Amino acid sequence: MSWKDLRAHIEMLNAPDHQIVTVWHPDAAGEFIATGQGNVRAMVGNARYQLSSGDFVEL
Repeated sequence: MSWKDLRAHIEMLNAPDHQIVTVWHPDAAGEFIATGQGNVRAMVGNARYQLSSGDFVEL
């Protein structure tokens, strides 16, 4: 999944019952992704994201 596609995916998935706090991708530029539910931190790494519960979701 490209960084652009992952950003769109995160923007769509971030919701009150599925709060994403951090996303990793090899092409992330250490930025924040603004969503309707708040900002998600973007870090360089293998494609995955972390929920506010602490659970990781591999992509």
